[in-house]
Amino acid sequence: MEGDEIERAELRTMAGEIELDSSLAKGARVEVKSYSGAVRLRLPESTSARFDVQSFSGSIDSEFASTLIDAGSGAGSWYHGPGQRRSFVVGDGDARVTIESFSGGVHIEKGRSRAGGAKRIGAPAVAPPERASASPISSAAPP
Repeated sequence: MEGDEIERAELRTMAGEIELDSSLAKGARVEVKSYSGAVRLRLPESTSARFDVQSFSGSIDSEFASTLIDAGSGAGSWYHGPGQRRSFVVGDGDARVTIESFSGGVHIEKGRSRAGGAKRIGAPAVAPPERASASPISSAAPP
């Protein structure tokens, strides 16, 4: 799914990858659930959000400098192995992003949204079960 600024989105898949390439409006709410497949979020460097991420059998990594809430301390980009739950804040935490993945890694990347214009996405978006991605996901391993 691509867009300039998301206010609210719900992305789900039973089998397939989910990729979101967008920015988050202040106060945005994004919920992502994947049973079998990777989740990749590509957000602008100016992102301000609280992330609650859980992966049963995949890794969790973020390129954003952040403060880990569940660890009580620590800042910077990080990587954690399978079976992890992480809560962290990027910037002031203006938006809320919840991600659950049963079998597949979660990757939160810095990037510039490819979409142009000033449109705002406000209606919930539910991805089809076979593939929730608008563009291919690279198979590169986390750092």
